[in-house]
Amino acid sequence: MVVCSKNLYELLGVSFGATKDEIKLAYKKMVRIYHPDLNKEKDAEVKFKLLNNAYDVLSDDEKRKNYDELLKITKGKNFFKNKRLDKNAIIKEVKITEIEAKEGAIRTVNILNTQTCPKCMGKKLFYGLECSFCKGEGEKKELKKVEVEIHKNVQNNELIYVGKVNSSALYDKNLFLKILIEPVKKLCFSGEEVFIQVEIPLYDAILGTVEEINIENYGLYKMKIPPLTQNGAKIKLDLGKSECFAKIEVVFPKELSKEEIKLFRNLKNLSQPREKGEFGE
Repeated sequence: MVVCSKNLYELLGVSFGATKDEIKLAYKKMVRIYHPDLNKEKDAEVKFKLLNNAYDVLSDDEKRKNYDELLKITKGKNFFKNKRLDKNAIIKEVKITEIEAKEGAIRTVNILNTQTCPKCMGKKLFYGLECSFCKGEGEKKELKKVEVEIHKNVQNNELIYVGKVNSSALYDKNLFLKILIEPVKKLCFSGEEVFIQVEIPLYDAILGTVEEINIENYGLYKMKIPPLTQNGAKIKLDLGKSECFAKIEVVFPKELSKEEIKLFRNLKNLSQPREKGEFGE
């Protein structure tokens, strides 16, 4: 009998709510990695049998339903939320409103899934030549969209376990969502001007970002912060009402690490005016 500490979803590297197509695709990829004819490692045959068993259960509606119930009985209804956090875990921040925190919500999360190349098995070469499938990288990357259910009465900064990502012979990491309950920003009035105050970190002001803000009587609004946004800048918001702006307040870090100070000094040197004739000018 083959025994494994991972549940069947973790074996295939899919989330609890994965579709049949996602399960089938994950199974095919993993089989290419661990098929005994392709993989000569000692435990490849064992892993191959485990994968077959996982696919047999999860691809069958009745078997999967019974297995899910068994998981809930043995580990509790929230076992996916209480997964142990380790140093290699991936944490992705998700903003929700106070109402969503109370009533629950569904979020679609984009994750980058990395798999060992099934052709060269991570060796980057195939018969002495650069692998044409992975272009010599030894792995294939794909962007996956995963729907995650956020339970009712979730707490600010709570971690919710999503599932395994980067599941392959080289990677095996747990993905968590970190819930950030966004406080409501009320509209302010100054004369005929309607605005909200938005604080952004210095780094985002320099590099640009997309900021989610929770606006009263509107909900979450995605606002694009362009690169080199200045303190006090006004960004027009499309709320379907009269003109409304976001007034930007750039927040400077209260302290810097030695590495950050070094980077800022390097940046300062790079920003110095060039001497005449430098670099052939």
